[in-house]
Amino acid sequence: MTPRKPSKVKPKAQKPRDKFGHTALMAAAHANRLDAARRLLARGADVSAVTLPDHEVLDGVFKGYAVVSGGDSALMLAARAASLAMVRLLVEAGADLQQMNAQHDTALANAVGGPDAAAKIRYLVGKGARTDPKGANAALYVAAAAGKAPIVALLLELGADVDGRAWTNSTALTAAARYGHLDVFRLLLDAKADIALRDSSGATPLHLAATAERDRITTPKAQRTKARQFYNEMAVLLIAAGAQVDVRDGDGNTALMLACHNNQEVTTQLLLERARPNLRLRNKSNRTALIEAVSMNAVGPLRQLLRHGASLKDRDEDGNTPLEIAESNGYAEMARLLAAAKAGKVRTAMPADIHAIYALGDYKAALAAYDGLSKKDAGDFAVLANSAYCLQQLGRNAEACVRFSAALKQRPTTQHLYRGLCYSQWATQAWDEMVTTAKLGVARDPRDAYCWQQLGLAYLGLKDYRSAVEPLEKAVELDPGNADALTSLNEARKKAVRSV
Repeated sequence: MTPRKPSKVKPKAQKPRDKFGHTALMAAAHANRLDAARRLLARGADVSAVTLPDHEVLDGVFKGYAVVSGGDSALMLAARAASLAMVRLLVEAGADLQQMNAQHDTALANAVGGPDAAAKIRYLVGKGARTDPKGANAALYVAAAAGKAPIVALLLELGADVDGRAWTNSTALTAAARYGHLDVFRLLLDAKADIALRDSSGATPLHLAATAERDRITTPKAQRTKARQFYNEMAVLLIAAGAQVDVRDGDGNTALMLACHNNQEVTTQLLLERARPNLRLRNKSNRTALIEAVSMNAVGPLRQLLRHGASLKDRDEDGNTPLEIAESNGYAEMARLLAAAKAGKVRTAMPADIHAIYALGDYKAALAAYDGLSKKDAGDFAVLANSAYCLQQLGRNAEACVRFSAALKQRPTTQHLYRGLCYSQWATQAWDEMVTTAKLGVARDPRDAYCWQQLGLAYLGLKDYRSAVEPLEKAVELDPGNADALTSLNEARKKAVRSV
């Protein structure tokens, strides 16, 4: 038999990588195709191969900047997108746990945002993956920047350094501060993160809490408002933890200068009232906090600075006074405020400013500010109501009663004020007045269990046990889980029987 001649047609060479730069093993790992990955590994697929580097030149705000990506191994792709089983397969095949990609992320850091993150992180750490590899992004930093509080807690449990850094030198705490992740921020503070450590720009967490990162958030207004409150709460926590308020960043700015430059009025107020910063310090542009506020037409921060005695004699780098800067730039409201300050006619506070402090739960500071308002502002409904609650929280219930009553006189349909007044009357044992208030409360809203309970307690205080029974029964009927009301009801019934 004559043997067949070999074909002259050469077989097509197989492309080693797809259009994404993935080898067959990488593609299988990314798509979580376990059987395919096993076959490829059995045929000798290179488990250490990485994706090709890619340089993307950005446009828009960041025009001209380049982002380098690539360098991902099959293990990194699996950690990011596949199952724990795929990660196990690649690790058992000899994948390098400490290898990092072009963005300085290891497989452990890639696992932070992927499916089954906790299980993969526990497995990788158990197999020897370092939580804080030299020259790479610490997994804790990546989790903090992404706002992954459960993963942050897990990494801390597994022994990660609470001050774990990115390759750029930023810490997990500065990342949480920069991106407004309050729950992560609290976790790290509770774990004794160092509040003095700086990022690559020289900024501490307090600098970051005072910047306008919050204004770059492209989310609905309600979410932006919540984010701003998070930053303000971070500032409160840092000041309480002893953060140095006059520390400078790489541009010589203090947190106060940054808050003024970025028109963050509440942050400015917090820093001034809680930390007593030095108002005469200058940054590398030779500007004080007051000059920064005026230059940026930041009316709110300016008003706070004037309240706290900032000097109108400050001049900018060109020798201009604050008033000259405002007038030359056409900042009418700013110029009016500065002229009034020069004439000694500065309004000491604005109610809206103080409401923000009240919302943060600093009742002592808020009350002091409310009490410093002009007579006209002090009579405002919201001022009366909020200051009444401040007094109540501080245990000054007799004074709270006066302000609750004044607020109710203005708006008698505000149900929560009846409850607030009842509590302060109970605390001061003003039983007759409490009966009147509670009756008004239940007349306005017959389903208000709290006011029914307070009416019963007022009668108990007057030793009118028989009258106490009915309102307490009503309170229990409306709120069956109210153990206090049930206890009071049983007491009233027993004493009512004895008094017959």
